[in-house]
Amino acid sequence: MYETSAYLLDGRVEQDPRRGFSLVVHRIEDLNTALERAQEQTRVLSRPKKTRRAG
Repeated sequence: MYETSAYLLDGRVEQDPRRGFSLVVHRIEDLNTALERAQEQTRVLSRPKKTRRAG
């Protein structure tokens, strides 16, 4: 993971009056891996033969 320069962080920001802001990370992964997985999940569907146009 240290050879990678871009990461995707899944988490939230919390604010404590004494400590200020902090980022609580639930998951961290390589950005390229996350983009490849998202691309695999997104499939292009062909248009149906009969299409309707507005109007």
